[in-house]
Amino acid sequence: MVIVMKKIIVFILLMFITINVYAEENLREVKLIKCENAENMFVEENKIYKRIRLIAYDRMDGEFNKEIDEYVCNKLTNATKIGIKSDDASDKKDKYNRELVWVYVDDNLLQKDLIKQGYGQVNYITGTYENLDELCDAEKSAIKDKLKVWNYADIKEAYCKSGIDLTQKEEVKEEKKEETKKIKNEDLIKLIIINFGIVLLFLLYRMKK
Repeated sequence: MVIVMKKIIVFILLMFITINVYAEENLREVKLIKCENAENMFVEENKIYKRIRLIAYDRMDGEFNKEIDEYVCNKLTNATKIGIKSDDASDKKDKYNRELVWVYVDDNLLQKDLIKQGYGQVNYITGTYENLDELCDAEKSAIKDKLKVWNYADIKEAYCKSGIDLTQKEEVKEEKKEETKKIKNEDLIKLIIINFGIVLLFLLYRMKK
């Protein structure tokens, strides 16, 4: 019985070591050297400097650029641990020689964090990447709540198919404009009637004299 228990313990330890080795081979810890914005970061891995870019992520140029860039750089600067991971289904580098990676900030996937908050969308997909399902779920949630970039005019989903009609946003805006215009017209008519009444009363008063 004791021998069997020892074998089980040894087996569990070997499994634990194997899992950890596998994880370390895939998720590599790096040190932040410089963060320029959400699309350009410089890290050090094993004394080698690298320029990296978030894989499967599109910041979407617009009024929230500065806010997104500051959020990303603050997250990376204040992180206790930063890990990067390549995706076998993706190109290793883009045309600007940036290494395309998944970025984990204190064990949380940065791409998912950004997309969930409406700080961009899923894009630039060239293969069956690892985290696409959860990223698209995060994107759907952001669209439903109309967060940040999902208020941009004429924005469309580049990869995910949430099934949400983005044109509804524009229709609501138009309805509000029409409603505001109607209220203004009604107020103008009321003002004309009041002024007409005042003038009429004044004329009647003058006629009595």
